[in-house]
Amino acid sequence: MCAIAPAPCPETLPGDLAFADTQGTQDPDYTGLGSRFVLVYAEDANG
Repeated sequence: MCAIAPAPCPETLPGDLAFADTQGTQDPDYTGLGSRFVLVYAEDANG
């Protein structure tokens, strides 16, 4: 997954990246990145 690139990624991860809210269920906001909202990676079960 490429964060900010319209072109295809040169390499891909065999899984998913997502932001998790550690204090509830709100959508991520830049002011809470790294504290309230943490980036998590879930490996692909087939990879």
